[in-house]
Amino acid sequence: MGSSKSRGRKNQRTHKSSHGPTPAQAQRSAAVPAQPAPRVRGGWLTAMLIIIVIHAIFTAVLLISYHKNPGVTKEVLWAGAFLVALLEIASAVVMWFWKKWGLYLFVAATLASIGFGLVVYPSMLAAFHAIIPLGILAYILQGQDKLKLFE
Repeated sequence: MGSSKSRGRKNQRTHKSSHGPTPAQAQRSAAVPAQPAPRVRGGWLTAMLIIIVIHAIFTAVLLISYHKNPGVTKEVLWAGAFLVALLEIASAVVMWFWKKWGLYLFVAATLASIGFGLVVYPSMLAAFHAIIPLGILAYILQGQDKLKLFE
């Protein structure tokens, strides 16, 4: 007799749990937000962000070293080179933290570099070297479908 009563209780317990969560369990699960998918930067994107920083320094050195004499004073030349490098480095740092406005800042820095380079460089081809990292970054973000990970 005792064993049939315990089987009946056991069936009642399993029967109750099959109906869904209790109100307390539902409240706990509603309070915990769903975790977003982890953002994995990967080797290619990490390398490209490091290359962007190196490229920014390289561009500043080029702007100062290989300029034509367009009537731009040395102060303007140094300020422009510093500003372009600072914008590119800041954009790489912001992109490291997955912020979309870092991408916009990098595009703006690239356009500023091209504009300043057209004034300063003796060759138009040298002015457009900034497009190369932008194109490679776009290829990596599209090819690895990482553009959607930016906030």
